[in-house]
Amino acid sequence: MSTLAMHTLPLPERALLLLLLGAAAALGCYAICRSTRLARAISRYVESLDAPLRRMLLPPRGRFILSVQSTCVLLFLGCAGGLRSSLCLAVALLIVPAPRLLLLYKRKKRREQIEAKLDTFALALANATRATPSVGRALQMLQTSLAPPLDAELAQVLRELRVGSSLEQALLNFSWRVESPSLDALLSSVLIARKVGGDLPSVLETTAATLREIMRLEGVLRSKTAQARTQLWVMACIPPVLVIAFELIKPGYYEPMTSQMLGIVALGVAALAWLVSILMARKILAVEL
Repeated sequence: MSTLAMHTLPLPERALLLLLLGAAAALGCYAICRSTRLARAISRYVESLDAPLRRMLLPPRGRFILSVQSTCVLLFLGCAGGLRSSLCLAVALLIVPAPRLLLLYKRKKRREQIEAKLDTFALALANATRATPSVGRALQMLQTSLAPPLDAELAQVLRELRVGSSLEQALLNFSWRVESPSLDALLSSVLIARKVGGDLPSVLETTAATLREIMRLEGVLRSKTAQARTQLWVMACIPPVLVIAFELIKPGYYEPMTSQMLGIVALGVAALAWLVSILMARKILAVEL
């Protein structure tokens, strides 16, 4: 069917036709990709989605996420071509990095939740090691008293100990999953004191006090840079919001620019300048203790 004939169809029939064409294209791409280099690239992408899910102790759902993502991208691309809507094209482009960004955000929030409870965990572990000399037994005593997601991580450590893993390896796996400098310091103090035969409860109490002071200083640092971070968010969000608002208010508002090479170049330069400004602002605000 020619493009002119497709545009003469009613809107519901045109949308259905675009959906069917998108599904056919997806099936064709799947058949081709099974025996090409693209198949390996897709496998690597699926693994990049499964890896953070495993680190968060969630079942791997990379293929399901890829299927939903591909369907949504093809659907919005079809709507962008059939309805001549730059908004649909923008949504399709935003869907491409969305799963990775969402997983990064979830891992960051989970790490922050664990770090917020580390000083309490260190004190509880210090009290438990006074009751029993075995660190594994002390961890088992704490399992029911910890808040999520720290309780799930401790349960995973205990499962690894029950299947024959050493305490050192189980704690290293715990550190690898969370990727937190504060947790690394706490687990390092436990392993070092256990090897050299030091007073583990006293070491844990000192570590808990240190972690508490670090969290206090980080809170002061966040409060001092809160206004600058708010300005960064405004600078990052206002241009896309304005672009979408103008397109919704007056469809085809940007067509004079997108239909000419000079306009496309101007839009590209503006988008590049916007992106560079955000990256530079993030670098300036990346202050660490």
